[in-house]
Amino acid sequence: MKLSPSFIWLFFFGSLWGLNELFMGSTFYSADLPYASVYLTGIAFFILAMARGISHKKGTSSAVGVLAGLYRLANSAYICHVVAIMLVGVAFDLVASLFLKKEQKMDWRLVLCGGLTPFLANAFFVIMMTVVQYEVWIGAGSGKAFNHIFVNGAAVSLVSVALVPLGFFMGNKFKPLVEEKSQLVYSSVAVLGVLFWIVPLI
Repeated sequence: MKLSPSFIWLFFFGSLWGLNELFMGSTFYSADLPYASVYLTGIAFFILAMARGISHKKGTSSAVGVLAGLYRLANSAYICHVVAIMLVGVAFDLVASLFLKKEQKMDWRLVLCGGLTPFLANAFFVIMMTVVQYEVWIGAGSGKAFNHIFVNGAAVSLVSVALVPLGFFMGNKFKPLVEEKSQLVYSSVAVLGVLFWIVPLI
């Protein structure tokens, strides 16, 4: 079965995001790094923006988020963590589809995308935890929800307003290479994506 070039790139970025969550997350939390989740989410937005710079199509960011979530699920993540990852992808997809132009250039829309998406992603997560009545969130009351949406959201937003434009810029730089449709490039990207899944097993 021949895989489409678009799927190969989505698989690569989703796997890269999952790998980052697994290894950088482990490193940050083991070192008790303050605001570890802020840095991890900022990197996630950088990866999402880079993928969007290469393939600026509706649904692509959601697909990357789903693949990253499945990667973490396969490597023993808590289900709420998996859901959070997927919702970040969905939120980024919605905001990027709404504000970014078809032929997006480096302008204020990318900054807006980086600034708004963390709040939306965190709001989606709180709503989901409320709907499923997850006791850790329900028992903590509205204060935890407010902190997650607005305090954590603001912290991630400060990072993302820089990382989203940077990621999109880098994705655009790679776009000509992608458009060449080189079999060597696609094969290399596919192999790297597969290796990202194998690394945790070693």
